Amino acid sequence: MIWQITVALKRILVLVFIGTLMAAAYAQESQPGQQLSGLKTQSHPDPTPMTAMASIPFEFWIGSEKMPAGQYVLEIIVPSVAMLRRDDGKVQQELFTLDIGGPVAQKESRLIFVMRNDKFMLSEIWCVEGKRRLTSQNVLSSSDRAQAKVVSLSYP
Repeated sequence: MIWQITVALKRILVLVFIGTLMAAAYAQESQPGQQLSGLKTQSHPDPTPMTAMASIPFEFWIGSEKMPAGQYVLEIIVPSVAMLRRDDGKVQQELFTLDIGGPVAQKESRLIFVMRNDKFMLSEIWCVEGKRRLTSQNVLSSSDRAQAKVVSLSYP
């Protein structure tokens, strides 16, 4: 009997704790950028995506998707998600990325492609939003970097 009461009390405490966390998160969401328990929270990002253009003179791959050479538009939707599409709108691919470094100057912005299995794979994006690696790609080795192709990004 005491064991059952103890289990019931533990369940109630867990539910109260989860409810408190959810209420705090909801309250913080309604007031972004405010202090919560001594921690500075992140405010909502600018809803306008960062846009850049690239002229890619060779066919390449994003995961299992083959992309033709051409003029492309890159949009960073949120820091971990981008969209790469041909300027004619016929081909597009969503990109999921991981942060690997801080922002770079516009003149240093680029797409980095590495040779894997005789195919050029889009591996990294360096832009004014930061350096990002596609989640489908591994860390670049020195031999990968030696065979890499770099395409500059330009901004409107």
